[in-house]
Amino acid sequence: FAFWGISQFLDGIQWRIQKVVPFKPIDFNLFCGTPPVHIMLYTLDQNTTEKRHLQSRKRYYFRLAFWSSPKPPTVEKLRKLLPASVDATYGRALSKTMPSRGWGGDFARMFACCTPNGR
Repeated sequence: FAFWGISQFLDGIQWRIQKVVPFKPIDFNLFCGTPPVHIMLYTLDQNTTEKRHLQSRKRYYFRLAFWSSPKPPTVEKLRKLLPASVDATYGRALSKTMPSRGWGGDFARMFACCTPNGR
């Protein structure tokens, strides 16, 4: 068992793949589709003859959805990930992508769905 870092090839901030094709970075959307990108670590239930990676067989240890600020996911995709917080935070300015503004006070409201009394 080992982890191998491919971070030298994947630039998550600029949302591109680099050093694969000489002298030409590739837009990450061409490689994996539009954001967010999901990274997961899980094991499979071995008490069955089933070989497929069915949701019912997975035991997750790590799940992460990430994206870059310059290339954010659409509001519709954010609603699927964080339904209450997207409507509360961006309800005034729903567009095809997230508004480009600083987090400031919106950071606390973003996690309103996950905290008691929305605080």
